[in-house]
Amino acid sequence: MAPTNNNEIDDKKNFLPIELYESLTDGARRYFYCRVKEYADKLLNEATNIEKMEHAGTGDPEITAAHVEEAKWVIIRRLRRSSSKSKWVVALRLGQTLGACAIGVGASNFSQTWGAVMCVISIFFGSLMLIFEREISRDI
Repeated sequence: MAPTNNNEIDDKKNFLPIELYESLTDGARRYFYCRVKEYADKLLNEATNIEKMEHAGTGDPEITAAHVEEAKWVIIRRLRRSSSKSKWVVALRLGQTLGACAIGVGASNFSQTWGAVMCVISIFFGSLMLIFEREISRDI
């Protein structure tokens, strides 16, 4: 049953709507629960680490909603960082750099036929590489 208020979550009840699970098979339901638990564990661990770093005074540690929100963004940033380290992304960025150099050489010699052709072709392939990079490193 869903909570009536965002601040009122009963730990003993399932606070996600039961309708969400009705269409899942038994295997999918188990997988879903495992992934939710895994994410909850990561989130709690990260929020605890943040609280430890920010804890001031001698009182008991308290994990606040702000700690959990910050932990969520830490996890998201890590996922983005790890996805941007793909070998394909590195290769595409190298190709874009070489393409930019080729555009510069072609633009410097634009009055000659080969310079104009090199500039136009480099712009075309550089744009394609940029589109491919964006598709590969698209956020989750």
